[in-house]
Amino acid sequence: MAWPYVQPYERIGPLGHGDGKVQSYCYRICLTEDPEQRLAFPEPVAYDPERDVLVRRHLAALGASADLRHFMGIGRTLNGKVDVNSGGPVSTNLLGASWDYPDASADRREEIAAEHLRWAQGLLFFLATDPAVPQPVRRELGRFGLPADEFAGTGHWPPQLYVRDARRMLGEYVLTQRDLQVGPAHRIPDAVGMGGYNVDIREVQWVAAPVSRFPDVHDEVLTEGYLSVPVDPYPVPYRILLPRNDDCSNLLVSTCVSASHVAFSSSGWSRSS
Repeated sequence: MAWPYVQPYERIGPLGHGDGKVQSYCYRICLTEDPEQRLAFPEPVAYDPERDVLVRRHLAALGASADLRHFMGIGRTLNGKVDVNSGGPVSTNLLGASWDYPDASADRREEIAAEHLRWAQGLLFFLATDPAVPQPVRRELGRFGLPADEFAGTGHWPPQLYVRDARRMLGEYVLTQRDLQVGPAHRIPDAVGMGGYNVDIREVQWVAAPVSRFPDVHDEVLTEGYLSVPVDPYPVPYRILLPRNDDCSNLLVSTCVSASHVAFSSSGWSRSS
């Protein structure tokens, strides 16, 4: 089965060019281990297990080492609950499905969110129930379920898509990767705070890349675009919160700030856009 989100290798394009793509989105899922609150993962509407072809192939490649953390990051919170984020090359992220979002209409954004939700629901249902999944992985996921005391109005799934990166303002100053990793080319006289979180860009796309495994060369699905590196504390200019003087006045932007994709990925505002 051809998976529509896997891109041909040549579509990556030349080094350094802009492609208009944004990093992947997902649903941050709340699960519980509390047996009194734990609900089984329901079979998604119009569920098609063949959509999980990448999951099957990833499991086959992992073999006996397959573990739930190859598919999701699990962060413990309180009262037996966990926060599920993406983790690994095949996870709750749906690579390629986010690209239309920044300029999409409200209706199209709803469609994009629904596609991400179907992917997340199908992934968990597949890992929990499909015979192709090794028993240890199914058993590990079997400890968790949807929380009966959370998100009752949306079937116990989170109501909002995790939008990591979308439209941003072009303001009086554009914060860039250089500001974070090398330092600004000149003094920042209007610093209003300090940043310091890692540059954290999630995978942008799945790519069918030619890989040599002697004596043959085969297309194998790799991820492209992931970048996670630490940065030292850096000044945050007040000007990245302001539109350009000729564009607008009396406006302060605290979320979709004036920053490049790389610089935006370092800050707390990119986690709530």
